[in-house]
Amino acid sequence: MNNPLTVYIDGIEVQVPEGTTILSAATKAGRYIPTLCYHPDLKPTSNCGICVVEFENAPGTKRACSTPVSNGMRVITNSKKLRELRKSLLEMTLSNHDVNCPTCDQNNKCELQKLAYLFDVDPDRLPKVLDKKPLDLQSFSIVRDPNKCISCGRCLIVCQEVQTVNALTTDGRCFHKTITTPFDKGMLESPCVNCGQCTVY
Repeated sequence: MNNPLTVYIDGIEVQVPEGTTILSAATKAGRYIPTLCYHPDLKPTSNCGICVVEFENAPGTKRACSTPVSNGMRVITNSKKLRELRKSLLEMTLSNHDVNCPTCDQNNKCELQKLAYLFDVDPDRLPKVLDKKPLDLQSFSIVRDPNKCISCGRCLIVCQEVQTVNALTTDGRCFHKTITTPFDKGMLESPCVNCGQCTVY
C-alpha cells in the first residue's frame, strides 16, 4: 500500500489507500453503515442518503458511499442525530412507496423492509404522496412496477453503463424524480433486450 491514509472510524484506526470511501474504510474497521441505494458492483449513486455519517473534527454530514476519506479524518457512524436522520429519510421513502409487504414478491428479502424494521419506522407516520401508476406489463420477461420504485438508480446504472442498452431513463427532479422508459412508453417500446440485469441489482 503506497502512502496509506490513516483514518478513525468510531475511534478505530484503519489505514487505507487514497481514494477509499468512508463506507469501505468503515467496512475494514468492522463498523456497519446502513445503505439502500449502494451496490458494491456499481458506482455510487448517492441517492438515498441512508449512509450519512458525522465527523469529530468537521461540521455537517456526508454520504459514506461516495465520500473519499482524508488523512486524519475521524468519522462517527452511529449517533442519535444520525439514527433520527436515517429514520426520517426512510419515512419519506415509504411515504412515496406502495407499502403492501405481505403480498409483495420481495417480502422478507427486501432491503427497504429490513432497514424499516431496524430503525423501527412507522410507514404510515407521514401522509402518502404516492401517485399510483399502472404496472408496465409490456415486456416478455420483466414486470415493471413504478409504485415499488425508490429511485435508488441501481437499475439505471446497470442498464446504461454496464449493459449499455439505455432502456431506462429518469423523469422529473428531486422528490418527484422517477425511473422510467424513454418517453414513458413502456418496456416493449424501449431498447430493452430482456437481459434482466435491472432486476438483479
